Amino acid sequence: MDYNCILPVPMTRHLILFVFISLVCSYASAQKDTVEVEETSNFKITAYPVLFYLPETRFGAGGASVVTFRLKGEGAATRPSSFNGGVAYTQNKQLLFFFPYSLYKNNDDLKVIGEIGYYIYFYNHYGIGNESKLEDQEIYDVNYPRIHTSILQRFGNFYVGAKTRYDNYDITDLKLDGILENDNWAAQGGGQILSYGPLIQYDTKDYQFHPSKGWLAEFGLITSNEGILSDATYTKIHFDIRQYYSLKTDHIIASNVYFGNIWGDVPFSELFYYGSGKRARGYADRRFKDRTMMIVQSEYRCPLWRWLGGVVFGATSAVSNNTSNLFNNRFRWSGGVGLRITLNEKDRVRLRLDYAFSEEGTNFYLTANNAF
Repeated sequence: MDYNCILPVPMTRHLILFVFISLVCSYASAQKDTVEVEETSNFKITAYPVLFYLPETRFGAGGASVVTFRLKGEGAATRPSSFNGGVAYTQNKQLLFFFPYSLYKNNDDLKVIGEIGYYIYFYNHYGIGNESKLEDQEIYDVNYPRIHTSILQRFGNFYVGAKTRYDNYDITDLKLDGILENDNWAAQGGGQILSYGPLIQYDTKDYQFHPSKGWLAEFGLITSNEGILSDATYTKIHFDIRQYYSLKTDHIIASNVYFGNIWGDVPFSELFYYGSGKRARGYADRRFKDRTMMIVQSEYRCPLWRWLGGVVFGATSAVSNNTSNLFNNRFRWSGGVGLRITLNEKDRVRLRLDYAFSEEGTNFYLTANNAF
């Protein structure tokens, strides 16, 4: 496998892709009625192509379908439930099967959200810690099924419930004489992880996608115990706080603080990390990872022309081996600019195109909806 292909394309090609994909997607949005296969008052099937670009995949393409419906007895005030299904293949020979689902009951008082999937993928590893080196990059191949489910009951602006995650990692290829050859989890070819625990959300944002005001705060605690469909024992907590403030119509300041910490014998693949399309854009995928992580990021979103919007964003991030050392480590900056193309005004769905830079270089992202 040619691992050099995960490097970002040159800047001139970025600009060409921005223009080309913007035109294609605006046309596809205008023709959206042609992809609906079946619709009744309570049941709709929609099929659509999938196109994305991420540094770790390069271009990916495939197809997906969405079945939307309302559960028996639910009125128009309840958000439609949905089952999604799709498959995608990337330029880096990665294959993804994904089946996310969302079920809503009693005017959204009860929601069940999750994903069933199977991935033939590979990930970056640069070592562990805030001072890991870019030149130490190695890549490991992994195949795994995934089953994730969250069940939440609403009490006013709070949702209270539980989350469970199951992944069964089959690490199939490691770099010879690399860092991971000395890692027990990698050397044994991975293993299965079943984790579970409470989940609490406080949600006052005005829209699910592209909110203009309000808060979303989440606290989660999950634990994994060796022997219970799991090969590792650890506990992980996270706080994810997001705030949206409207300066004036469609001029929005969005901010996000994320903190996480882990105790126990956690596999390297379960460590917190930053460097992705959602956290610290600009760094290579999974560039920094460790037991403790903090990210502070913000962006300004504004209209540009009709269905086209723009953003400017920035972040500062750090990882550490424990909470007491976190603020002794150097926080690293990243930032960038982007475009947002409106695909569905009613549901406020956007196509996201971001050009991000960091202390170590630049990256380009093409995907759906905002980073946070």
